[in-house]
Amino acid sequence: MRKEEISNQTKRKMAESLKKFMAKKPFDKITVRDILEDCDISRQTFYYHFEDMYDLLTWLFETELIALLQESENVLTWDEGILLVLRYVEQNRAVCLCAYHSIGRDELHRMFHEQTAAMVDRFAENVRQDYPKATDEDTAVITDFMSLALVSILVEWMKTPKGRTPEEVIREIDLVYHGTVQNALARSGQHGF
Repeated sequence: MRKEEISNQTKRKMAESLKKFMAKKPFDKITVRDILEDCDISRQTFYYHFEDMYDLLTWLFETELIALLQESENVLTWDEGILLVLRYVEQNRAVCLCAYHSIGRDELHRMFHEQTAAMVDRFAENVRQDYPKATDEDTAVITDFMSLALVSILVEWMKTPKGRTPEEVIREIDLVYHGTVQNALARSGQHGF
């Protein structure tokens, strides 16, 4: 096995351990020692891969969200992509809430925004082909606006215990978003400001 594969396996093992602890207790109560004992690794191994627990947490979310983004490349519409994110949060709600309370709303927003923006951007770029007058600048504004709104909805939904299902959230979002990207692209380049 190559060194890189072993390194990634070790990181994943620590990330899974962190998730297990985050489902049970607040992030600030989880120690490096907890991870070391659970994974049966040395302190040196932990610090070889991560600067601290926050670095491990960031790696965990970024890795899982990147995998989710790659999975979403096979979907055809924005709602299918966002449904993947909602299902991820639903399956990892305790971990996401623990992260929300430890790293804060802004950092969690940033992580989800990067992935959501990529999904919305891919959808907008596909739709944009039907609107040749749409500008790059307007498309970027539309993508940013839509993805920020989606992330806000996602985070508020995550904080609501026993709330709506991911499918119900998508239906509610669709009430507002249906045709919004297309309408905005149609108006792009025509506002005359």
